[in-house]
Amino acid sequence: MFNFERYPFSNEVKEDLADFLKVARKNSETPQHKVWENVLPQNKELINELDTIIIENKSTIDLTDDSISKNINDKDTSNISNDSADDVLIIDDFNQKLRIDAIKDIAVPLIELTSIEEFDEALNQISSSYNNNDIEQIFLTLSDMVNADQTFIIGDSILNNKKLEITQFYLRHLLLPKLFIDNNKQLLLMLKKYFESSNLSLTCDEFSQSLNKYKNYPLGLICTLQDLKLQNKKQLLRTFILNTSTLHQNHFLIIEALLHNDIQIETLKRMMHLFSSISSTFPDDKIFGKMLLNVIKRCKKNVVHFKKEFNIIINNHQSVWKNSLEKEIDENMENNSLLSQSLRY
Repeated sequence: MFNFERYPFSNEVKEDLADFLKVARKNSETPQHKVWENVLPQNKELINELDTIIIENKSTIDLTDDSISKNINDKDTSNISNDSADDVLIIDDFNQKLRIDAIKDIAVPLIELTSIEEFDEALNQISSSYNNNDIEQIFLTLSDMVNADQTFIIGDSILNNKKLEITQFYLRHLLLPKLFIDNNKQLLLMLKKYFESSNLSLTCDEFSQSLNKYKNYPLGLICTLQDLKLQNKKQLLRTFILNTSTLHQNHFLIIEALLHNDIQIETLKRMMHLFSSISSTFPDDKIFGKMLLNVIKRCKKNVVHFKKEFNIIINNHQSVWKNSLEKEIDENMENNSLLSQSLRY
């Protein structure tokens, strides 16, 4: 486990630490307490000092409580109860601050590691010692600390990690946010590795969510998607189309990069629904028109199944691609009609 530095506490805060220790001991049987006790072992000298404060305070409080109980009324008791609740909130805030500081203390040593082997060992320790919420917080903390090289090393280490949550947090908080703002070749290569890994489904899910989160897509990212293997394109296109409620202008280049000649009918149905529903929003958009033309060319015999949607799209579309769209649709309709006639004879 990591060797964390011990921080000296001033005398002014030891009363607060004693109060915190009392609350912590009440929850000593919880799994969370046992994890923190293992990760951050207590300083015995400090604990002995705090125990002395607790004993002294208990004696004082008991005497005060005896005198108060003889003289206060119900209203005063209510006020004392409120004060106690405030004390608990203060201790909770203190507990949360300690937790955040502890997570930072875990994240900082990670960025100093320089090899995949070191990261493997560290990640295994983290996986066995922390719950998913804490692990995600560690990756969130890392997101503000690591550069592209460090992100690449972490990604290489996590690539075949058996704990899916670690892969998910890496993609969500480290790799993808950096890719959508920077054309870094190393990170684009890492993204391709994840699409070709055993975690393809998870990678498609996280990438699809990112497409609705970020507005700008660097050219390098578009080129990387174009170069994906067919099976990876199929799954990513399907995942995105089936899980998005609407399309935005920035999505058109992504869809065109993922087009292939084996689009499943379920994916096509959803695409046609989305295209027809936004066709009036982008009537003059050339990128939208070009993408539509490429979709139609890949529909071929399936064009006939989407006559209603294509009518809506053509009626709304006014870009320089309109005539090409009409011609491609008519040719596909005619070819399907001829094919149907030949099959009848």
